[in-house]
Amino acid sequence: MNLFKLLNEGLIYSIHVEEWQFYVLIAAFLIFGIAAAYLLGSINSAIIISRLIYRDDIRRHGSGNAGTTNMLRTYGKGAAVLTLLGDMVKTALAILVMAVFFGFRYNMGISLNEGYCYIAGLFAVLGHVFPIYYGFKGGKGVLCTATMAL
Repeated sequence: MNLFKLLNEGLIYSIHVEEWQFYVLIAAFLIFGIAAAYLLGSINSAIIISRLIYRDDIRRHGSGNAGTTNMLRTYGKGAAVLTLLGDMVKTALAILVMAVFFGFRYNMGISLNEGYCYIAGLFAVLGHVFPIYYGFKGGKGVLCTATMAL
Protein backbone atom coordinates (compact mmCIF):
# COMPACT_ATOMS: atom_id res chain seq x y z
CA MET A 1 0.00 0.00 0.00
CA ASN A 2 1.57 3.28 -1.05
CA LEU A 3 1.65 6.35 1.20
CA PHE A 4 -0.85 8.39 -0.83
CA LYS A 5 -3.40 5.58 -0.79
CA LEU A 6 -2.87 5.09 2.96
CA LEU A 7 -3.36 8.81 3.65
CA ASN A 8 -6.38 8.98 1.37
CA GLU A 9 -8.18 5.89 2.64
CA GLY A 10 -6.73 5.46 6.12
CA LEU A 11 -5.65 2.36 7.95
CA ILE A 12 -9.08 1.80 9.46
CA TYR A 13 -10.71 1.23 6.07
CA SER A 14 -8.09 -1.29 4.98
CA ILE A 15 -8.84 -3.61 7.91
CA HIS A 16 -11.70 -6.02 7.29
CA VAL A 17 -13.62 -6.72 10.51
CA GLU A 18 -17.17 -7.12 11.74
CA GLU A 19 -19.27 -3.98 12.18
CA TRP A 20 -19.04 -3.90 15.99
CA GLN A 21 -15.26 -4.40 15.77
CA PHE A 22 -15.08 -1.50 13.35
CA TYR A 23 -16.59 0.85 15.93
CA VAL A 24 -14.22 -0.43 18.60
CA LEU A 25 -11.32 0.25 16.22
CA ILE A 26 -12.59 3.78 15.59
CA ALA A 27 -12.67 4.44 19.34
CA ALA A 28 -9.23 2.88 19.90
CA PHE A 29 -7.63 4.77 17.00
CA LEU A 30 -9.25 8.01 18.15
CA ILE A 31 -8.02 7.60 21.73
CA PHE A 32 -4.52 6.65 20.58
CA GLY A 33 -4.43 9.50 18.06
CA ILE A 34 -5.54 12.06 20.65
CA ALA A 35 -2.95 10.82 23.15
CA ALA A 36 -0.21 10.85 20.51
CA ALA A 37 -1.19 14.35 19.39
CA TYR A 38 -1.17 15.69 22.94
CA LEU A 39 2.19 14.09 23.74
CA LEU A 40 3.71 15.37 20.50
CA GLY A 41 2.31 18.82 21.19
CA SER A 42 3.83 18.73 24.68
CA ILE A 43 7.32 18.67 23.18
CA ASN A 44 8.40 22.31 23.40
CA SER A 45 11.05 23.01 20.80
CA ALA A 46 11.91 26.40 22.33
CA ILE A 47 12.86 24.82 25.65
CA ILE A 48 14.75 21.98 23.98
CA ILE A 49 16.70 24.31 21.67
CA SER A 50 17.53 26.76 24.44
CA ARG A 51 18.79 23.94 26.67
CA LEU A 52 20.73 22.06 24.00
CA ILE A 53 22.33 24.97 22.16
CA TYR A 54 22.50 27.75 24.75
CA ARG A 55 22.56 25.66 27.96
CA ASP A 56 19.86 27.92 29.38
CA ASP A 57 16.10 27.95 29.87
CA ILE A 58 14.19 30.35 27.61
CA ARG A 59 11.53 30.75 30.30
CA ARG A 60 14.02 32.73 32.42
CA HIS A 61 14.43 35.43 29.79
CA GLY A 62 12.29 38.07 28.11
CA SER A 63 8.59 37.50 28.53
CA GLY A 64 9.15 34.16 30.26
CA ASN A 65 7.14 32.44 27.54
CA ALA A 66 8.58 29.37 25.83
CA GLY A 67 7.71 30.44 22.31
CA THR A 68 9.12 31.57 18.99
CA THR A 69 8.83 35.30 19.66
CA ASN A 70 10.73 35.08 22.93
CA MET A 71 13.38 32.93 21.20
CA LEU A 72 13.74 35.61 18.53
CA ARG A 73 14.12 38.39 21.08
CA THR A 74 16.49 36.43 23.32
CA TYR A 75 18.67 34.30 21.01
CA GLY A 76 18.10 35.70 17.52
CA LYS A 77 16.79 34.59 14.14
CA GLY A 78 18.51 31.21 13.99
CA ALA A 79 16.99 29.98 17.23
CA ALA A 80 13.61 31.39 16.25
CA VAL A 81 13.66 29.59 12.89
CA LEU A 82 14.57 26.29 14.58
CA THR A 83 11.75 26.80 17.08
CA LEU A 84 9.34 27.66 14.28
CA LEU A 85 10.26 24.52 12.35
CA GLY A 86 10.06 22.35 15.46
CA ASP A 87 6.58 23.60 16.35
CA MET A 88 5.34 23.19 12.79
CA VAL A 89 6.75 19.67 12.45
CA LYS A 90 5.26 18.41 15.72
CA THR A 91 1.81 19.70 14.78
CA ALA A 92 2.06 18.22 11.29
CA LEU A 93 3.18 14.88 12.74
CA ALA A 94 0.23 14.82 15.13
CA ILE A 95 -2.15 15.38 12.23
CA LEU A 96 -0.30 12.82 10.10
CA VAL A 97 -0.69 10.14 12.77
CA MET A 98 -4.45 10.67 12.77
CA ALA A 99 -4.49 10.78 8.96
CA VAL A 100 -2.78 7.40 8.81
CA PHE A 101 -5.55 5.97 10.99
CA PHE A 102 -8.57 7.60 9.36
CA GLY A 103 -7.40 9.06 6.05
CA PHE A 104 -8.04 12.43 4.50
CA ARG A 105 -10.48 11.31 1.77
CA TYR A 106 -9.38 14.01 -0.67
CA ASN A 107 -12.09 13.22 -3.20
CA MET A 108 -14.96 13.60 -0.70
CA GLY A 109 -14.49 17.21 0.38
CA ILE A 110 -14.64 17.88 4.10
CA SER A 111 -15.59 14.69 5.88
CA LEU A 112 -15.61 13.14 9.31
CA ASN A 113 -12.13 11.80 8.59
CA GLU A 114 -10.79 15.33 8.27
CA GLY A 115 -12.60 16.16 11.49
CA TYR A 116 -10.46 13.56 13.23
CA CYS A 117 -7.37 15.29 11.85
CA TYR A 118 -8.59 18.64 13.18
CA ILE A 119 -9.11 17.00 16.58
CA ALA A 120 -5.48 15.84 16.46
CA GLY A 121 -4.37 19.37 15.63
CA LEU A 122 -6.44 20.74 18.51
CA PHE A 123 -4.84 18.33 20.97
CA ALA A 124 -1.38 19.19 19.62
CA VAL A 125 -2.16 22.85 20.39
CA LEU A 126 -3.44 21.91 23.86
CA GLY A 127 -0.25 19.92 24.41
CA HIS A 128 1.80 22.95 23.39
CA VAL A 129 -0.08 25.31 25.72
CA PHE A 130 -0.33 22.83 28.63
CA PRO A 131 2.64 20.45 28.20
CA ILE A 132 2.75 17.47 30.52
CA TYR A 133 6.56 17.44 30.36
CA TYR A 134 7.01 21.01 31.64
CA GLY A 135 4.52 21.34 34.48
CA PHE A 136 1.62 22.36 32.20
CA LYS A 137 3.29 25.73 31.43
CA GLY A 138 4.02 26.07 27.74
CA GLY A 139 3.80 28.45 24.82
CA LYS A 140 0.82 30.36 23.52
CA GLY A 141 0.03 27.94 20.70
CA VAL A 142 -0.21 30.54 17.92
CA LEU A 143 2.16 28.78 15.52
CA CYS A 144 0.68 25.35 16.22
CA THR A 145 -2.78 26.73 15.52
CA ALA A 146 -1.58 28.33 12.28
CA THR A 147 0.05 25.05 11.22
CA MET A 148 -3.16 23.17 11.98
CA ALA A 149 -5.11 25.63 9.83
CA LEU A 150 -2.81 24.99 6.88
